Amino acid sequence: RGVAAFPTLGPASQRRLAAAPAPPVLPLAVVADARIRAALPWLRKLAYITLASGFLMTDIFWLRGILAAGYMTLTIYHVLQLHPLRIPLFGSLVFCGVNSAMAVMLLRERYLMLTDLESRIYGEHFESSMSVSSFKTLMAHGKMVLATEQSALINAGEVPDLVLVLAGEAEGVLEGG
Repeated sequence: RGVAAFPTLGPASQRRLAAAPAPPVLPLAVVADARIRAALPWLRKLAYITLASGFLMTDIFWLRGILAAGYMTLTIYHVLQLHPLRIPLFGSLVFCGVNSAMAVMLLRERYLMLTDLESRIYGEHFESSMSVSSFKTLMAHGKMVLATEQSALINAGEVPDLVLVLAGEAEGVLEGG
């Protein structure tokens, strides 16, 4: 059968190549069903059309979502085979997972919620130079203080933190001068 096609291989390698194909991933009753067999070519076409349509996306979130859907469809196609090819099956599954995770990260970044005060500060001072997620991270590492009277922000001999004065005035006074 396939043994004569590989005359340079040893007998053990030839036996492995001539071995039975991989068993199905799902039960044989499922993958041998006539309706599943009839739907497989359409499922494959749908998967590749979906993947190809990813090239039409100009928004990275939609690109990741379309690719995740295409690779999920391709994974389903491979799972429903009588003799699935394991490497394309797991490759499609990995690509589906990576694109799904990236889509979730983009969705979280795109729809972060800011308070009214944070939104105003971001719009007035940071929008042109920082993403919303970076601003949210900056705000999480600091504290917002609304000073009603004069107070010391930095003391001599201390390593100062980053201080942003968004409204009002700051005055620097050196000792002995």
